[in-house]
Amino acid sequence: MSTSFLNAVHQGKNHWKYYLLSFLCIITSAWLGVFISTLFNNLIIKFSFFLDKGIANCQLTNSWVGICFLPWLTNYTVNTIPFFFLFIGVYIATQWIHQRRFFTLINSTASIQWNRLILGFCVWFLLLGIQLLIELSWAPQHFEWSFHPLQWLVFLLLALILTPLQTSTEELLFRGYFLQSVGQLIKPPVVLAIATSLPFAMAHFGNSEMNRGSLWTGLTYGVLSLFLAAVTLKDNRLELALGIHAANNLFILLIVNSADSSLRSPSLLTQIAFLDPQVSFLTTLIGAIAVYAFLFKDDRNLC
Repeated sequence: MSTSFLNAVHQGKNHWKYYLLSFLCIITSAWLGVFISTLFNNLIIKFSFFLDKGIANCQLTNSWVGICFLPWLTNYTVNTIPFFFLFIGVYIATQWIHQRRFFTLINSTASIQWNRLILGFCVWFLLLGIQLLIELSWAPQHFEWSFHPLQWLVFLLLALILTPLQTSTEELLFRGYFLQSVGQLIKPPVVLAIATSLPFAMAHFGNSEMNRGSLWTGLTYGVLSLFLAAVTLKDNRLELALGIHAANNLFILLIVNSADSSLRSPSLLTQIAFLDPQVSFLTTLIGAIAVYAFLFKDDRNLC
């Protein structure tokens, strides 16, 4: 494995004081985003009676306009606010504090290979589609049809803008800035991938999906994080991980969301019953291994 991706940090300032300043900058931006998001949530709660009344009316009339669609849009938009501020924090830390080009978080040449990003997106989206078809044929009672064309199309436009912002911010922070920074201290790729995957997995432990079984659901997040880190290290660039992460979240939001999701969306299907968390973990693990093998099938050394 070439180390040029990890060595991109040497294009900027690397004294410990710059990492301290960057850490404070990123944490501050994240908390500012959470504060503003919470503020908007509180404003929405003040109108909760109005919203609930509107939702009830919309369910009776099967309407797609007005207040019927507002909860999905507001919930999704408000939940994306922290990522906007976090993105700014990562940008300031990289571009201004470390004084290196922002896109060196993606690769050492600071240029984006769109074909790699699209490849990662398509392969992972296809995998999720295959897994969905298998579960639909095996346990159709796990799903209910929830497609409303106009709602879906309106939400699609918003999701195509905000979802890549959210997923790219996470990738630039965890598999970009964090992976490159920690890579200066930890050299073995496997240990590095594990060390940098833990914070990402832990950041998702507050998701409502954890209620299905905290141990195995947490391990599933860990596998996904480890998979994205492994792909990034193997490919020596971030584009594949950017595409895979975007595909994962867009598939959930647009194709099949879960009834217990904290991030509601007008998806085609809604999952109302779930596989055993151990089965979900195994399917995720097998899928990640299969995609990794496919992406690097021409490379004899898969590690």
